[in-house]
Amino acid sequence: MDFHKGLIAEFEHEAETTRKLIDATPDGADFNYKPAEKSMTYSQLTGHVVSMIGDWAKMTLTQDSLDMKPDEYKPWLPTSKAELLEKLDGNVAATKNILSAFNAADWERSWKLTGNGQVYFELSKYMTWRTMVMNHIIHHRGQFSVYLRHFGAKLPGIYGPSADGM
Repeated sequence: MDFHKGLIAEFEHEAETTRKLIDATPDGADFNYKPAEKSMTYSQLTGHVVSMIGDWAKMTLTQDSLDMKPDEYKPWLPTSKAELLEKLDGNVAATKNILSAFNAADWERSWKLTGNGQVYFELSKYMTWRTMVMNHIIHHRGQFSVYLRHFGAKLPGIYGPSADGM
């Protein structure tokens, strides 16, 4: 498998794993729940993960930089599992299309994150994709699997069977 096809396959696998976890959200789950004062709500956290699969992925592949303006940022806050799954499916399809058409040679191009006149980082598009898209999704997805435990949900296997035997 070539490098570019490998990244597409990895994205598809992680997107499907994310879908399985969202699908484990029990009916009646409290989307305002957060396990600690400084934690995000379930809505904020799952909305962030699903948005990264769409918005962050698209920005990484189609732009060379992002100037963060926190006061202009309006996070997407889902209120139901159905809403999460619908947005996830649309984001996965859109990102797969962009990723499939992406010129593999462009992974070496620079990508920069700035805000308030400060450069937060400047990395290749490949490293930005690995760290700020894929690893970031996986990190937060792990967090929301803990929220699911708090809801009493049975968790599907992520990289093998879960403690619930799924």
